[in-house]
Amino acid sequence: MTLKSFFKLNAFIGFFFGTVLLISPALLLQLANISSGNGTYLTAHLLGIELIGTNILLWRMGNSTDPIIVYTAVQARLVIENLSFLIVLLAKVEGLGNHLLSAIAVIYLLSSLGYAYFYFTLKKIL
Repeated sequence: MTLKSFFKLNAFIGFFFGTVLLISPALLLQLANISSGNGTYLTAHLLGIELIGTNILLWRMGNSTDPIIVYTAVQARLVIENLSFLIVLLAKVEGLGNHLLSAIAVIYLLSSLGYAYFYFTLKKIL
């Protein structure tokens, strides 16, 4: 898989979850068995907006030919995916959520591994 394809795939997944969180946070929270309230909905809406915005940027980064910009995007996504994986993993250890949250943790882990691969591959080139 090329980096451009990986950017696009990751952006599509993030854009999907962001859209669901923005339009119907109750649906995703209920499917993940996470209790919800007004504060949870507000946080989910804000997270949805951030996911949509950062993944639009990521989609555009896939078209960039500047190696420094691409490398910076890979570094940023590596940090985002690793921290997101750790947060979801801690939530699972605390007993939050169900199998959907476990699947989200796996998605973050796979994304982290992919960005780590491209990070070290690009580091050799630059």
